[in-house]
This record gives sequence, C-alpha cells and structure tokens, in this order.
Amino acid sequence: MKCLDTRETEAMSVVGRRSSVVGRRSSVVGRRSSVVGRRSSVVGCGAGRILALIVAVVLVQFIGKPSQAQCESEAIRFVRAGASGASGQCWDDAYGTLEQALADVNNQQLSVTTIRIAQGTYRPLSQSGFVISMPVTIEGGYRGFTDSEGNADDRDLCEYPTVLTGDLLDDDDGTIGSMADNAVHVIRVSSLVGGTTGVLDGLIMTAGCALNAELMPDRFGGGLRLDETGEGAEILVQSCRFYGNTATTGGAIGARMRLVCRDSLFEGNAARASVAPGGLGLTNGNGGAIVATTAFEVVHCRFEGNESEGSGGAIVIARGTALVEESLEEPSEGGPEGYPFWVTSSVFLGNHCSFTGPWRGGAIGIGEQAMLIATNCVFQGNTAPFGGAVGVDSEFFLLDAQVLLTNCTLTGNLGGSMSGGVDSPTAVIANSILFGNGTLGSADCGSWETEDGIEVFDPDLCAQIGGVDPVNFRISHSCVAGISWAAPFWTTTFGPGNLDLDPQFVDSGVGNLSVAPSSPAVDSGTNSAIPADVTDVNDNSDKAEDLPWDFRRFVRVFGCDQVIDMGAYEWGGCPGDATGDGSVDGADLALLLGNWGPCSGSPCVGDLNCDGEVAGSDMALVLGNWGPCPPLPSSPCFWPAPASSEAMSLRVGGGASPVLLMDLLGMSDVEELTDWLSSLEFATMKSILEAWFGL
Repeated sequence: MKCLDTRETEAMSVVGRRSSVVGRRSSVVGRRSSVVGRRSSVVGCGAGRILALIVAVVLVQFIGKPSQAQCESEAIRFVRAGASGASGQCWDDAYGTLEQALADVNNQQLSVTTIRIAQGTYRPLSQSGFVISMPVTIEGGYRGFTDSEGNADDRDLCEYPTVLTGDLLDDDDGTIGSMADNAVHVIRVSSLVGGTTGVLDGLIMTAGCALNAELMPDRFGGGLRLDETGEGAEILVQSCRFYGNTATTGGAIGARMRLVCRDSLFEGNAARASVAPGGLGLTNGNGGAIVATTAFEVVHCRFEGNESEGSGGAIVIARGTALVEESLEEPSEGGPEGYPFWVTSSVFLGNHCSFTGPWRGGAIGIGEQAMLIATNCVFQGNTAPFGGAVGVDSEFFLLDAQVLLTNCTLTGNLGGSMSGGVDSPTAVIANSILFGNGTLGSADCGSWETEDGIEVFDPDLCAQIGGVDPVNFRISHSCVAGISWAAPFWTTTFGPGNLDLDPQFVDSGVGNLSVAPSSPAVDSGTNSAIPADVTDVNDNSDKAEDLPWDFRRFVRVFGCDQVIDMGAYEWGGCPGDATGDGSVDGADLALLLGNWGPCSGSPCVGDLNCDGEVAGSDMALVLGNWGPCPPLPSSPCFWPAPASSEAMSLRVGGGASPVLLMDLLGMSDVEELTDWLSSLEFATMKSILEAWFGL
C-alpha cells in the first residue's frame, strides 16, 4: 500500500465532511461618533446676551449660507428636487427644476456645458417636455447632498435614480387614456450646431406620450425626440433606461439626427396607431423603442418587451442617404444605397409586432435605403407576421434595403406564416446561428424555385429565413436549421461552411445561448468575416482593429485553432471556463478530470492551454480563475442578472474554493496547489477534488 504524506492524508479527510469547513467573515461594525451639542449658560442679560447674538449672526452669515467661493462653477449647473437655489452653481445652491439649468445652457451669454441632477423625480412644466437647443452633457444618479453618510457628488445610478417623467399630473394608471395629458416628449433636442455632441448619461425617461398631437412631427419620440440639426451633430445616450413611453413613431426615441446608444435599457415602450391629423385615416405605429432616419449606433443595449402596431417591435430604420462601407462583403448584384445602422453586442428579447397586418421585424424592421449591420447580437422570443426577429418592411421590399448579420444568434423567434428568423430579399449572413425559430400554422412560407426551375420549400428552413432573392442573398459559415436541404439547389445563395446541426445551447430556456464545448459551432466560423470594431465596443478609440469582444465582452477569437465560433458567444472566451457556461467552477474541473490525459481527437475538450493534453497546466487555469467570469464591465445596474446566475452560484459550491483548500493545506498560491495535485496518482487527485468541490 502506498503511504500518504501528511497533506494527502489531511486532504483525503475532507471526504464526507466538506461541510464542516466554514468560511469566516470579518465583522466590520461601523461606529458613529456621538456629537452632543452643548449650550453655554449665559448669566445675566447684558453683554453676554449681546455677544451671543453677534456670534449667531456671524454663524448664519458665513456658515449657514454657501459662500461665493463654494459656488463659483461657471460651466456646471446642479439640480436637486425641492431645492430653491439662486445660482445653481453648486449643490448647496442647487436649482430646484431642470428647466432653470436648461435656461442657462440655452443662454448663449453663459458657458454652461454640464448639468448634474440629483436623485429624485422631475416633471416638465408643460407638455413640450424638457427642451435642449445647445450642446450639453446631462448626468443623473447623484446623491445631491452631503452628510455623515456620504457626499453630494457620490454617484450610483440605482442607489440614486434620476427619473424624468412625462406624467405631469402623477395620475397615470397604465392606460393610454390616462396619458392624454402627459408631456408629448420627455426630452426634445430641437437644434444642435453642426459638429457638436450632446450627452444624456444615467437618466431614466418614462411616460412620454407622443400619440395624439395635432402635428405629425410631434408624434415622434415619446421619451426623446431628436430633430434634424447641423451636419455632424449627434446625441450620445449612455447608461439610460427608457420604459413606458408611447408614440406613433418611435415609442422611446425618434431620431432625425445621428444617435449613439450605449449600455442602455429599453423596455415596455410602444408605438401605437393613431388617427391622422384632421381625422384623415389611421397612421400606423412603427418602432416600439426607436425609429431612426439617419445613421445610428446601438452598442451593448437591451431591448425587452417593446411592441408596435406596425413594423419594428423594437427598432425601425429607414431613409438614409448614400453611404456603403467598402470593407463589407456585398451580394453579387444590387445592394443598398443607404446609411449603415450599426447594432453591436445587443440583445432583443420578447419584442412584438401586431399580427393585424403585413408587418415585419419583431425586433428590427428595415425600411427604404437602410442597411442594418448587426454583429454579436442575440434575438430571442421576438414575434411578427413576417420576420420574427428581423424583416424588411413590405412597402419597401426592394433591393435598396439590406441585412448584414455577423456572429448573431437567432432562436425562439416566431413568424406568423413564415420566416421566424430573417425576412429579407437581400442579406449577407456569416458566422451566425439561426436555429429553433418557428412559424404559426402550417409554416407554408411559399414555394421557392430552384435553379432547375422546380418549386419546392422546406418548413425548417422557411422558419429561419424568408423572402429570399437568390441573387442578392448570401449565407455562409452559419448554423441554420434546414439549410442542408436547400444548399444543393441554391449554390450561389448558400455559400461554404454552413451546418444543419443542433448548436447545443447551454440552456436556451433561461437565456444562456452560449454553446457547449462539443458544439459544432465552435471553431466553425471564418475569420475573414470578422468586421472592424467600427462601434468601438471596448472603448479604446481604435475603430480599425478587428472586433475584439463577443456579446459578453469575452475575447472574440479564442481557442487552440484561433478560429472564430458561430453565434454571438465565443466558447471559452473566459479563461478557465472549460464548459463555456460563464462561470469557472466545479463543472469545469469535472470536465477536465473526465478528459484527463493526452488528446485523442479534435477538438480536445479540456485542453485549455492548447498543448495537446489535459493536465496540471489546464487545472491551474481553472483554479486560478475560479468564480463567475468577469461581469459586463459597464452594464447599467438596472440590467437584470443572467437567468442562469443562480445555477452557476450553486455549482461553485457552499464555500468550497481553491483559496480555502490552499489554506487547509498551508499553501501560498495556486501554482503550488496545482503542482502538488499533479504529483499525485490520478485516482487520488480525482478523489480529493471530487470530495472538496462536491463534483
């Protein structure tokens, strides 16, 4: 019998009693000093009382009021609900309304460039909403006052929410009728000088109602209306939340100027049909969250539960001017001549178009002269009569609108009679997954004429794509249900590298659309389709580099072969995450132990460092990166946590971690632990790890 050393014996003793190891937490007790005010006893009624009166006056004059030195900010205005300051130049003399600060911004005699708004709810003084006519940065989420608990400049978007609401009378009850007296737009940007930028940062905008205004332009953008401005002017919306806004066009945002949205949430906004001015017919509602008629960028945003009574449950894009990126692979003939609308690393969940008409694009509807360029995006659970996820509007079903999807994942989307995924005559789709989309009824998407003149159709493929023009539609290196049936007929449409296999999502039921390590989508894309980082997802000002991140902000190209995966998620982009489920934990150790030893095939599951074997060096990567993968670094705190996070935390185990095991064995670092474990017989090492981590 082999003799066990002291560490081995001690480690083996954890079998059956791991729960007895209890992590200790330091108890940190905050103490507050007890400050007791003392009153002087003034005897008599002469000089003592006079002196006390003088002291009191001095204290009021110089302590009770903000001094000029404390309020000398010329460029910044401060706003706090309920305040009554005269200058707005510091928190102690803050304005009480946003209109006061905007008046200073719009006054060209002043040089105000920034407004900081404290926590609270702010209502416009009229149905016109808050009006901006000069470039300004408006920041919400400030504490707004200083006391023993914190400073006025402390900023936390969820701890100190700043809400701008169009519910002027505070009487909304969830019905459209109760919103009739609301502000038409929560914010309206009426004009900006060309080449300037306005910024809305950390604001919550709700209850705008641009539905029944007398003029059609006023039915545009319930939460935020952006009018045409000077060439090159733009609005940056970052870390904002839009919910419960309504309009005929663009429930949350109506943009006629360049718009950039980053790290923002759009939920429960609606575009509804309305009677046209003068009672002349009905105007369809389009773009539940956003309608944009000029170039825009949407980066790391979330669209959930938005709806329209026309096209584009979440977004409608249309009517740009000629601009085509030469770097993009284009169809052999035709193609768009419109502004590109960039949507990168964003998610569309449960958005909806009305089924009462021929509307398209449960998530995104595309109109005249518009080119959608979507990269690293997720579309799940969206619905529309045509194009449950993405569709070209039936009025403009021509070759001047186009869809370009790269590394996108579309699943669980539903079309009325066809194309639960993409409905477009022209498209370039690469490195993407279209699987598990569906249609209502018979799924009869119409017959397709093959190159031999035979009319046929396949229900599985029709549920993924529809409206295809075989000359101007190209899909390659993608995982598409039913594509194996059509590929022999349409060789020019269905290019190389396509798969008709289950992509093996980790858990699509809870929204985890990363793929398993054994997925056929892993290392099956083409690096030639990786676009430039035009929208600068990693915020490093290098827009010429290859797109560096996947949907989760993990490394975009990862693995031994350095070949990009299909879909929005890159398997293994988080170091040590052998299972690709977003957490480095016992499941990853179990996968390594189950594949321990020299690799016998490709891919070699568990070989994290690409050296041809699953061994101690791979285990070091797991133990050294233990815990949840790095969170989205700049996602707003109001974004919901991933649905599978609870399951992930359970797999980490009740207190079992590499650090505690090192403490138990008297080791100083992961390298020492890994070297020692690797020196043991495999069966002994396996028993120790299984017992400690509860595998």
